[in-house]
Amino acid sequence: MTRYLRAKAPVVRPWLVWLLVTSLVAISGCTAVGGAPDPSGFFLGGGQSGRPPDRPRAAPQSGGDHLGTSDLRSLYEAIVDVYVDPVDPRLLIAGALRGARQASTEAGLLPMETAVLDTAVVRSTPDPDVAWAEWVQAYGAFQRKLLNRVNVSGVGQGAARGMLDALGDPNTSFLSRQEFDSQQVSDYVGVGVVLAPTGQRGSPVVREVTQGSPAEAAGLRVGDVILAIGTKSTEAMALSEAVDAIRGAAGTQLNLTVRSPNSSVSRQVEVRRGVVRATGVGAEVRNGVTYIRVRTLQEGAAGGIRAAVSQSSAATRGWILDLRGNDRGGLVEAVNVASLFLGEQTIALQEDRARRRAAIRGAGRPLSPQAPMVVLVDEGTGGASEVLAAALRDHGIAKVVGTWTAGKAAQITQFPLADGSVAQITSYRLLSPSGEQLHRVGVSPTDVVPAAIEDWVAGRDVQLERAMALLGG
Repeated sequence: MTRYLRAKAPVVRPWLVWLLVTSLVAISGCTAVGGAPDPSGFFLGGGQSGRPPDRPRAAPQSGGDHLGTSDLRSLYEAIVDVYVDPVDPRLLIAGALRGARQASTEAGLLPMETAVLDTAVVRSTPDPDVAWAEWVQAYGAFQRKLLNRVNVSGVGQGAARGMLDALGDPNTSFLSRQEFDSQQVSDYVGVGVVLAPTGQRGSPVVREVTQGSPAEAAGLRVGDVILAIGTKSTEAMALSEAVDAIRGAAGTQLNLTVRSPNSSVSRQVEVRRGVVRATGVGAEVRNGVTYIRVRTLQEGAAGGIRAAVSQSSAATRGWILDLRGNDRGGLVEAVNVASLFLGEQTIALQEDRARRRAAIRGAGRPLSPQAPMVVLVDEGTGGASEVLAAALRDHGIAKVVGTWTAGKAAQITQFPLADGSVAQITSYRLLSPSGEQLHRVGVSPTDVVPAAIEDWVAGRDVQLERAMALLGG
């Protein structure tokens, strides 16, 4: 940390508003590490649980629709001060440059208009102030040159997004005003598909199409490979990037380039985004096994699961808790669900940047008697669902079947920017009760069962079949 940042950190700055919002996006009430942490202080994925909070707003620094040098400096300091791991400031400056240049290109600016950005260099020093100096000079000159002539609002957002993306953290991200607002409701705005990755990066595959959704109406089918979202190829996209690109404002049109399975010809699909209803918890009995599908860990999920478990026959062979594709929910509800089976035992561990840990415990008495359980997970299982799956596995309550999960369980601090956008910065990690890292790593299944596109298209669910076999169903 530099002398400047040390001097500034204790000062209450009017633009420095740390937000923990009661939602699936972030949940308020975090306590200091060392005591018993309040699980309501953790961010764990997209969406909203309960009543939507008022929109967080920062005091405008540069007008209301663009990010100036003071806004970006505020974000830069916030990342250095708050991020869960020490940050090399040169990484952030390189990311800001990369993001600003990309946004300039997307905005149609000419090379002569953006040439001043090329004068910025990444210093060889790790000193945050020195690393910032060349960047702020170039970006300030760029704004003075173009601000009153063309719309450069996207360039400031591109620089902010670039800084956050440079950390390579699935939870640390930039949300535009529209993206943030869309996450504050229990239903989400999108097209109604569940995507599966084809690798660490690459064109995602449609694994599930929600009944009655815009995707179903547009003719998207299980097994379709999404080759491009709008004009952007998905070839080098991470799954989270593809999901973010598909989501957007309700009523807006999305153009997808897709290829059907066993076809070499692509086709264009036009789909209008809409509100996709979150179905929450559903349960049914299959061959003597109670199958519980949990699509979101929003408020009320624990009650739905309690009802499904309580209503299952005493002769049931066991319970299957399906968390596949579930990356929406809050830690409070994950703890509530885990408490149904674990009572007051440790549900997760909180870890700060100094590697200090504190236990997050359940509450109440567990349900009794308990049947054997299997939890289904995949690459789309993230955040709160990862905490739940890891807790049930570590305490021997359930076997976990499927593939490694998304690695998105972390505490997030939200930092509002002057144009209404929001930066989300990972400030604490979450670990399993046994100390296994979840952030960036994910949950390791006890039974690794990958699923192939051919299985989905044929209507086979090999992961569910394995879970049924383990329970004798």
